[in-house]
Amino acid sequence: MKTLSIFIFTILIMTACNNNKDRSKIDSENIDQVSLEVPSGETLRYQLATGIATEGGFSISSQPKNYSVSKIEWNNSENQLEYIYQSKEGFTGKVNVEIIEEISIGDSENNTQRMLNITIEVK
Repeated sequence: MKTLSIFIFTILIMTACNNNKDRSKIDSENIDQVSLEVPSGETLRYQLATGIATEGGFSISSQPKNYSVSKIEWNNSENQLEYIYQSKEGFTGKVNVEIIEEISIGDSENNTQRMLNITIEVK
């Protein structure tokens, strides 16, 4: 019984941590490219949305390299959802992050609608 519980727990963790989004649902016209700059070690905040979505949402499908912070977070004071990035100490160069937005059309399925490819130049 203990082995079965550990197995089920492991499967649940692996399923919950799966960041592989189905890119085949994204039409090429729904892929946006954004280029941003930030000084090394400083925090970059990029607005993804305003208001709180009731269904769907944003997720990082491909993390950038050389980061100390890379996350999506709600900013209460600005009333917006933001992508936040900070490079590792001393890093300069370009990194890429991929964010996928999923939206429901009213049914229980979340349909991938948009991919955001952000290139960040760290100076």
